Amino acid sequence: QRTINTLVRIVSPYLRERLVLNKLDGVVQQWLGNKSVSLSQVEKDVSLVLVNSHHSLGVGRPLMPNVIEVGAMHCRPAKPLQDKQLNSFLDKSTTPVVYFSLGSSIRSEQMPDEVKATLVRAFARLPYRVVWKLEGKRLPGLTSNVLTREWLPQQDILGHKNVKAFITHGGLLSLQESVYHGVPMVGMPLMSDQHLNVRQAVTLGLALELTPETMTEDQLVQVLTDIVENPKYRNNVEERSMILADQETSPLDRAVYWSEYVLRHKGAKHLRSEAASMPMHQYLLLDVMAVITLAIVTILITIYFIMKKITHKAMAYFKRTASHMLAMTLMHEKAN
Repeated sequence: QRTINTLVRIVSPYLRERLVLNKLDGVVQQWLGNKSVSLSQVEKDVSLVLVNSHHSLGVGRPLMPNVIEVGAMHCRPAKPLQDKQLNSFLDKSTTPVVYFSLGSSIRSEQMPDEVKATLVRAFARLPYRVVWKLEGKRLPGLTSNVLTREWLPQQDILGHKNVKAFITHGGLLSLQESVYHGVPMVGMPLMSDQHLNVRQAVTLGLALELTPETMTEDQLVQVLTDIVENPKYRNNVEERSMILADQETSPLDRAVYWSEYVLRHKGAKHLRSEAASMPMHQYLLLDVMAVITLAIVTILITIYFIMKKITHKAMAYFKRTASHMLAMTLMHEKAN
Protein backbone atom coordinates (compact mmCIF):
# COMPACT_ATOMS: atom_id res chain seq x y z
CA GLN A 1 0.00 0.00 0.00
CA ARG A 2 2.78 2.46 0.86
CA THR A 3 4.56 1.65 -2.41
CA ILE A 4 1.37 2.26 -4.38
CA ASN A 5 0.74 5.52 -2.51
CA THR A 6 4.28 6.72 -3.27
CA LEU A 7 4.02 5.86 -6.97
CA VAL A 8 0.64 7.58 -7.23
CA ARG A 9 2.05 10.64 -5.45
CA ILE A 10 4.90 10.83 -7.98
CA VAL A 11 2.87 10.16 -11.13
CA SER A 12 -0.46 11.88 -10.41
CA PRO A 13 0.77 15.52 -10.58
CA TYR A 14 2.13 14.95 -14.09
CA LEU A 15 -1.00 13.13 -15.26
CA ARG A 16 -3.22 15.80 -13.73
CA GLU A 17 -1.28 18.57 -15.45
CA ARG A 18 -1.24 16.83 -18.84
CA LEU A 19 -4.74 15.36 -18.87
CA VAL A 20 -6.75 17.94 -16.91
CA LEU A 21 -5.14 21.34 -16.41
CA ASN A 22 -3.69 21.65 -19.92
CA LYS A 23 -7.11 20.96 -21.44
CA LEU A 24 -8.75 23.54 -19.18
CA ASP A 25 -6.17 26.19 -20.08
CA GLY A 26 -7.86 26.81 -23.41
CA VAL A 27 -11.25 27.39 -21.79
CA VAL A 28 -9.82 29.75 -19.16
CA GLN A 29 -7.76 31.67 -21.72
CA GLN A 30 -10.80 32.07 -23.94
CA TRP A 31 -12.97 33.55 -21.19
CA LEU A 32 -10.25 35.72 -19.64
CA GLY A 33 -8.92 36.87 -23.00
CA ASN A 34 -5.36 36.20 -21.83
CA LYS A 35 -3.41 33.58 -23.77
CA SER A 36 -0.62 33.49 -21.19
CA VAL A 37 -2.77 32.14 -18.35
CA SER A 38 -1.69 28.69 -17.18
CA LEU A 39 -3.68 26.88 -14.51
CA SER A 40 -0.58 24.92 -13.51
CA GLN A 41 1.24 28.18 -12.78
CA VAL A 42 -1.79 29.71 -11.06
CA GLU A 43 -1.94 26.65 -8.82
CA LYS A 44 1.73 27.04 -7.89
CA ASP A 45 1.33 30.78 -7.21
CA VAL A 46 -1.73 30.42 -4.96
CA SER A 47 -1.54 32.60 -1.85
CA LEU A 48 -4.01 30.78 0.39
CA VAL A 49 -5.70 27.38 0.39
CA LEU A 50 -8.92 26.92 2.38
CA VAL A 51 -9.27 23.16 2.88
CA ASN A 52 -12.63 21.56 3.64
CA SER A 53 -11.19 19.22 6.27
CA HIS A 54 -10.45 18.98 9.99
CA HIS A 55 -8.28 16.57 11.95
CA SER A 56 -11.30 15.43 13.98
CA LEU A 57 -12.73 13.96 10.77
CA GLY A 58 -9.60 12.10 9.77
CA VAL A 59 -5.96 12.03 10.80
CA GLY A 60 -3.49 14.75 11.70
CA ARG A 61 -1.38 16.07 8.81
CA PRO A 62 1.50 18.55 8.58
CA LEU A 63 0.21 21.67 6.82
CA MET A 64 1.92 24.73 5.40
CA PRO A 65 1.12 28.16 6.92
CA ASN A 66 -0.98 29.08 3.88
CA VAL A 67 -3.18 25.98 4.18
CA ILE A 68 -6.10 26.64 6.52
CA GLU A 69 -8.59 23.95 7.58
CA VAL A 70 -12.20 25.13 7.47
CA GLY A 71 -13.93 21.75 7.53
CA ALA A 72 -17.61 21.70 8.57
CA MET A 73 -17.84 25.46 8.00
CA HIS A 74 -21.39 24.99 6.73
CA CYS A 75 -22.56 23.00 9.75
CA ARG A 76 -25.02 24.66 12.15
CA PRO A 77 -27.36 23.75 15.02
CA ALA A 78 -30.68 22.17 14.04
CA LYS A 79 -33.68 24.44 13.50
CA PRO A 80 -37.33 23.58 14.24
CA LEU A 81 -38.85 21.57 11.40
CA GLN A 82 -41.38 23.50 9.33
CA ASP A 83 -42.93 20.33 7.87
CA LYS A 84 -45.59 19.52 10.48
CA GLN A 85 -46.07 15.92 9.37
CA LEU A 86 -42.33 15.29 9.41
CA ASN A 87 -41.98 17.00 12.78
CA SER A 88 -44.79 14.90 14.24
CA PHE A 89 -43.31 11.73 12.70
CA LEU A 90 -40.02 12.38 14.52
CA ASP A 91 -41.34 13.84 17.77
CA LYS A 92 -43.90 11.11 18.42
CA SER A 93 -41.61 8.22 17.60
CA THR A 94 -41.13 5.87 20.54
CA THR A 95 -38.38 4.01 18.65
CA PRO A 96 -35.12 5.20 17.08
CA VAL A 97 -35.38 6.94 13.71
CA VAL A 98 -33.14 6.16 10.72
CA TYR A 99 -32.51 8.91 8.17
CA PHE A 100 -31.70 7.89 4.58
CA SER A 101 -30.41 10.26 1.91
CA LEU A 102 -28.06 9.92 -1.05
CA GLY A 103 -27.38 13.64 -1.22
CA SER A 104 -28.23 16.17 -3.89
CA SER A 105 -26.24 14.75 -6.80
CA ILE A 106 -27.75 11.26 -6.70
CA ARG A 107 -31.47 10.59 -6.89
CA SER A 108 -32.90 7.53 -5.16
CA GLU A 109 -35.16 6.87 -8.13
CA GLN A 110 -32.04 6.25 -10.25
CA MET A 111 -31.10 3.23 -8.16
CA PRO A 112 -31.67 -0.20 -9.76
CA ASP A 113 -35.12 -1.65 -9.05
CA GLU A 114 -33.66 -4.62 -7.15
CA VAL A 115 -31.77 -2.28 -4.81
CA LYS A 116 -34.91 -0.25 -4.12
CA ALA A 117 -36.85 -3.46 -3.50
CA THR A 118 -34.19 -4.62 -1.03
CA LEU A 119 -34.43 -1.30 0.82
CA VAL A 120 -38.22 -1.45 1.00
CA ARG A 121 -38.23 -5.01 2.37
CA ALA A 122 -35.47 -4.27 4.88
CA PHE A 123 -37.18 -1.09 6.16
CA ALA A 124 -40.41 -3.06 6.64
CA ARG A 125 -38.57 -5.45 8.97
CA LEU A 126 -36.99 -2.75 11.11
CA PRO A 127 -38.43 -1.93 14.54
CA TYR A 128 -37.52 1.71 13.79
CA ARG A 129 -38.99 4.60 11.86
CA VAL A 130 -37.30 5.66 8.62
CA VAL A 131 -37.18 9.07 6.95
CA TRP A 132 -36.20 8.59 3.30
CA LYS A 133 -35.25 11.28 0.79
CA LEU A 134 -36.95 9.64 -2.17
CA GLU A 135 -37.55 11.41 -5.45
CA GLY A 136 -40.22 10.35 -7.91
CA LYS A 137 -43.30 8.26 -7.32
CA ARG A 138 -43.92 6.36 -4.09
CA LEU A 139 -42.56 2.84 -4.17
CA PRO A 140 -44.94 -0.10 -3.78
CA GLY A 141 -44.61 -2.01 -0.53
CA LEU A 142 -43.56 0.92 1.67
CA THR A 143 -44.84 0.40 5.19
CA SER A 144 -46.21 2.95 7.64
CA ASN A 145 -42.89 3.22 9.49
CA VAL A 146 -41.34 4.93 6.42
CA LEU A 147 -41.89 8.60 5.59
CA THR A 148 -40.63 9.87 2.23
CA ARG A 149 -39.97 13.36 0.89
CA GLU A 150 -38.35 14.59 -2.33
CA TRP A 151 -36.36 17.13 -0.34
CA LEU A 152 -35.46 17.20 3.35
CA PRO A 153 -33.68 19.70 5.65
CA GLN A 154 -30.81 17.36 6.43
CA GLN A 155 -29.15 19.18 9.33
CA ASP A 156 -32.47 19.81 11.06
CA ILE A 157 -33.23 16.09 10.86
CA LEU A 158 -29.75 14.95 11.95
CA GLY A 159 -30.01 17.30 14.91
CA HIS A 160 -33.30 15.76 16.10
CA LYS A 161 -32.98 13.84 19.36
CA ASN A 162 -34.72 10.72 18.01
CA VAL A 163 -32.53 10.26 14.91
CA LYS A 164 -30.03 7.52 15.78
CA ALA A 165 -28.57 6.50 12.40
CA PHE A 166 -27.85 8.03 9.01
CA ILE A 167 -27.68 6.00 5.78
CA THR A 168 -25.49 8.11 3.52
CA HIS A 169 -23.70 7.95 0.18
CA GLY A 170 -20.56 9.19 1.91
CA GLY A 171 -20.35 12.71 0.51
CA LEU A 172 -17.88 14.86 2.44
CA LEU A 173 -20.46 17.44 3.54
CA SER A 174 -22.89 14.75 4.70
CA LEU A 175 -20.18 13.06 6.77
CA GLN A 176 -19.25 16.37 8.36
CA GLU A 177 -22.88 17.10 9.21
CA SER A 178 -23.33 13.63 10.69
CA VAL A 179 -20.28 14.02 12.94
CA TYR A 180 -21.28 17.58 13.87
CA HIS A 181 -24.70 16.35 15.05
CA GLY A 182 -23.33 13.14 16.60
CA VAL A 183 -25.14 10.57 14.44
CA PRO A 184 -23.40 7.27 13.48
CA MET A 185 -23.61 6.20 9.85
CA VAL A 186 -24.14 3.38 7.41
CA GLY A 187 -22.11 4.25 4.32
CA MET A 188 -23.22 3.29 0.80
CA PRO A 189 -20.53 4.87 -1.41
CA LEU A 190 -21.41 5.12 -5.08
CA MET A 191 -18.62 7.10 -6.77
CA SER A 192 -15.59 9.37 -6.59
CA ASP A 193 -14.30 10.33 -3.11
CA GLN A 194 -17.25 8.70 -1.36
CA HIS A 195 -15.42 5.37 -1.06
CA LEU A 196 -12.45 7.01 0.67
CA ASN A 197 -14.72 9.08 2.94
CA VAL A 198 -16.72 6.06 4.08
CA ARG A 199 -13.58 3.96 4.57
CA GLN A 200 -12.15 6.70 6.80
CA ALA A 201 -15.38 6.83 8.83
CA VAL A 202 -15.30 3.04 9.24
CA THR A 203 -11.66 3.20 10.38
CA LEU A 204 -12.58 5.79 13.01
CA GLY A 205 -15.45 3.62 14.26
CA LEU A 206 -18.13 6.09 13.13
CA ALA A 207 -19.78 3.95 10.48
CA LEU A 208 -20.29 0.59 8.82
CA GLU A 209 -20.13 0.11 5.05
CA LEU A 210 -22.45 -1.65 2.60
CA THR A 211 -22.23 -2.04 -1.17
CA PRO A 212 -25.67 -1.13 -2.59
CA GLU A 213 -25.38 -3.39 -5.65
CA THR A 214 -24.59 -6.54 -3.66
CA MET A 215 -26.15 -6.00 -0.23
CA THR A 216 -28.94 -8.29 0.88
CA GLU A 217 -32.01 -7.54 2.92
CA ASP A 218 -30.58 -9.42 5.90
CA GLN A 219 -27.26 -7.54 5.72
CA LEU A 220 -28.98 -4.16 5.71
CA VAL A 221 -31.16 -5.07 8.70
CA GLN A 222 -28.18 -6.48 10.61
CA VAL A 223 -25.94 -3.46 9.93
CA LEU A 224 -28.63 -0.92 10.83
CA THR A 225 -29.45 -2.80 14.02
CA ASP A 226 -25.77 -2.86 14.97
CA ILE A 227 -25.34 0.88 14.32
CA VAL A 228 -28.43 1.78 16.34
CA GLU A 229 -28.10 -0.68 19.22
CA ASN A 230 -24.32 -0.88 19.71
CA PRO A 231 -23.33 2.13 21.85
CA LYS A 232 -19.71 2.16 20.64
CA TYR A 233 -20.64 3.83 17.35
CA ARG A 234 -22.58 6.62 19.01
CA ASN A 235 -19.85 7.06 21.63
CA ASN A 236 -17.20 7.31 18.91
CA VAL A 237 -19.13 9.82 16.83
CA GLU A 238 -20.03 11.93 19.88
CA GLU A 239 -16.35 12.03 20.87
CA ARG A 240 -15.42 13.19 17.37
CA SER A 241 -18.24 15.73 17.50
CA MET A 242 -16.82 17.23 20.69
CA ILE A 243 -13.35 17.42 19.13
CA LEU A 244 -14.81 19.12 16.07
CA ALA A 245 -16.63 21.66 18.23
CA ASP A 246 -13.61 22.36 20.44
CA GLN A 247 -11.88 24.97 18.27
CA GLU A 248 -10.37 28.30 19.23
CA THR A 249 -12.17 30.03 16.37
CA SER A 250 -14.97 28.93 14.08
CA PRO A 251 -14.11 27.71 10.56
CA LEU A 252 -16.00 30.67 9.07
CA ASP A 253 -14.09 33.19 11.19
CA ARG A 254 -10.80 31.55 10.16
CA ALA A 255 -11.73 31.71 6.49
CA VAL A 256 -12.60 35.40 6.76
CA TYR A 257 -9.52 36.30 8.82
CA TRP A 258 -7.00 34.57 6.56
CA SER A 259 -8.63 35.87 3.38
CA GLU A 260 -8.32 39.42 4.72
CA TYR A 261 -4.78 38.65 5.95
CA VAL A 262 -3.70 37.78 2.42
CA LEU A 263 -5.22 41.01 1.12
CA ARG A 264 -3.55 43.09 3.84
CA HIS A 265 -0.13 41.63 3.08
CA LYS A 266 -0.42 41.83 -0.72
CA GLY A 267 -0.56 38.11 -1.37
CA ALA A 268 1.30 37.01 1.78
CA LYS A 269 4.13 35.44 -0.20
CA HIS A 270 5.95 34.79 3.07
CA LEU A 271 3.45 32.03 3.87
CA ARG A 272 4.30 30.02 0.76
CA SER A 273 6.72 27.12 0.88
CA GLU A 274 9.58 26.85 -1.59
CA ALA A 275 8.53 23.23 -2.04
CA ALA A 276 5.65 24.47 -4.22
CA SER A 277 8.11 25.33 -7.00
CA MET A 278 10.53 22.46 -6.45
CA PRO A 279 10.92 19.73 -9.09
CA MET A 280 9.61 16.39 -7.88
CA HIS A 281 13.10 14.84 -7.67
CA GLN A 282 14.19 17.60 -5.27
CA TYR A 283 10.97 17.50 -3.25
CA LEU A 284 11.37 13.75 -2.67
CA LEU A 285 15.17 14.09 -2.18
CA LEU A 286 15.74 11.64 -5.03
CA ASP A 287 18.88 13.52 -6.11
CA VAL A 288 20.29 13.37 -2.57
CA MET A 289 19.53 9.66 -2.30
CA ALA A 290 21.15 9.10 -5.71
CA VAL A 291 24.37 10.85 -4.60
CA ILE A 292 24.46 8.91 -1.31
CA THR A 293 23.78 5.63 -3.13
CA LEU A 294 26.50 6.38 -5.68
CA ALA A 295 28.96 7.23 -2.89
CA ILE A 296 28.17 4.00 -1.03
CA VAL A 297 28.49 1.92 -4.20
CA THR A 298 31.80 3.64 -5.06
CA ILE A 299 33.17 2.96 -1.57
CA LEU A 300 32.08 -0.68 -1.70
CA ILE A 301 33.63 -1.17 -5.15
CA THR A 302 36.87 0.48 -4.00
CA ILE A 303 36.99 -1.75 -0.90
CA TYR A 304 36.31 -4.78 -3.11
CA PHE A 305 39.24 -4.05 -5.44
CA ILE A 306 41.57 -3.19 -2.53
CA MET A 307 40.69 -6.45 -0.78
CA LYS A 308 41.09 -8.31 -4.06
CA LYS A 309 44.57 -6.85 -4.59
CA ILE A 310 45.60 -7.54 -0.98
CA THR A 311 44.31 -11.10 -1.28
CA HIS A 312 46.14 -11.58 -4.58
CA LYS A 313 49.45 -10.35 -3.11
CA ALA A 314 48.96 -12.43 0.03
CA MET A 315 48.32 -15.56 -2.04
CA ALA A 316 51.41 -14.85 -4.16
CA TYR A 317 53.51 -14.41 -1.00
CA PHE A 318 52.19 -17.63 0.49
CA LYS A 319 52.91 -19.46 -2.74
CA ARG A 320 56.50 -18.16 -2.85
CA THR A 321 57.01 -19.01 0.82
CA ALA A 322 55.59 -22.49 0.34
CA SER A 323 57.76 -23.10 -2.73
CA HIS A 324 60.87 -21.93 -0.89
CA MET A 325 60.11 -24.14 2.12
CA LEU A 326 59.49 -27.11 -0.17
CA ALA A 327 62.79 -26.54 -1.97
CA MET A 328 64.67 -26.28 1.34
CA THR A 329 63.06 -29.50 2.53
CA LEU A 330 64.05 -31.37 -0.64
CA MET A 331 67.63 -30.09 -0.42
CA HIS A 332 67.81 -31.17 3.20
CA GLU A 333 66.59 -34.66 2.34
CA LYS A 334 69.17 -35.00 -0.48
CA ALA A 335 71.93 -33.88 1.84
CA ASN A 336 70.99 -36.64 4.27
